[in-house]
Amino acid sequence: MLGLGRGELDNNTKCVENTFEVQPLMYWYLQRRLIDFVPSISISEKVLQLASHNMTSSPNERILFSSIAGLDPSCCVYTLTIDQFFGKNRTLYTRHPITGHVRAHTAPYTELPCFVLSASPCMVALALSPGPKKDWENHPVWHIGKVLHATRPRPPNWFEAVPAQPNNTIASSNQKSGFSAASSCPSETQATLAPSSPKRKHNKKRPHGAGHALDEPSSSSNDLARPQKRHRRAKNTTDLTGAPQGATDGVIAVS
Repeated sequence: MLGLGRGELDNNTKCVENTFEVQPLMYWYLQRRLIDFVPSISISEKVLQLASHNMTSSPNERILFSSIAGLDPSCCVYTLTIDQFFGKNRTLYTRHPITGHVRAHTAPYTELPCFVLSASPCMVALALSPGPKKDWENHPVWHIGKVLHATRPRPPNWFEAVPAQPNNTIASSNQKSGFSAASSCPSETQATLAPSSPKRKHNKKRPHGAGHALDEPSSSSNDLARPQKRHRRAKNTTDLTGAPQGATDGVIAVS
């Protein structure tokens, strides 16, 4: 799906961009899929289109997800979906990463803000694909998982790595078909959940994969360019203070 060779996905998944620090209770909810960060329909359609192309193409015809302008993490918007078994008496709290203003959200959680994650939307889709929920049947995320398992058995060369330089002909043709169409970047009503700061240290570690980020306040900043991928396990709190100018809320707690 991602245009990668055998082992490349596992070797590059556990990095700062794709892991977030979460509170222990929120980690429990995320593991059990009681809450999920779901990409917008437009972004999910691009991921589905890319997955369909790569899963039916030879290695030299696949397109790296990182080369698609429309899948830039900074421009992908997510909603926080709440499962029916989450509990109607629980309160979610969100904090504005710039002003520090805290808001309480109760069932049916209709005023939760939108979010931006630092992880690739393809990685988020992969995290959701093992078990999409029944009420997502009309959402492209539902079909991404089906595409990943629809082309079996695999040919012998299936796990060969895509060439270092993407096929210019394929990339050009797909730019016309919508692969490279840039999506609108988040507006002022959307929030950014930043990856954890490499300098923070905690005793307890609770890693969580791409697309899942819930936090409590800290004092780190995000005014530097994203560092090179570093293998690092997430911890039991998440830093939202690195959100860019214009972001609004980040989920920080539940009660």
